[in-house]
Amino acid sequence: PTGRRLPPDRTSGWEGLSEREQEVALLVAEGASNTDIGRELFLSPHTVRAHVSRILYAFATPTRAGIAAHIPRNHDPATLDSLTPRQRQVARLVSTGATNRDIAAQLGISISTVEKHITAIHDRLRLSTRTAITTALREHAD
Repeated sequence: PTGRRLPPDRTSGWEGLSEREQEVALLVAEGASNTDIGRELFLSPHTVRAHVSRILYAFATPTRAGIAAHIPRNHDPATLDSLTPRQRQVARLVSTGATNRDIAAQLGISISTVEKHITAIHDRLRLSTRTAITTALREHAD
């Protein structure tokens, strides 16, 4: 009723995390700081700290290195699966040839937010162009 989630079960692991907590866990496993995570996912520092605490509890580990040890092997940080849902939406629209202005209008976000998502996609997938995003999406679909 208060809109707050109950903490995950101790040792519930990956399955006990929300989708957003899984995104944060992947970034922690890559060595990202809370500040970096907040910038990439557009979260406040307080929210990032809360997510990291829940992740540590779910994995029953006291350290960020322990989080990395618990990430399922099928979650390579350089795959499309590692993108946030919004980043995947932006990537799909990029692959259709949509401009940043078109993407912003379709998703109801600002052009600068689209640019930030595209930069995050490039960084996460280790790509440097919009064409490379399109190629990665096509290869993923095959």
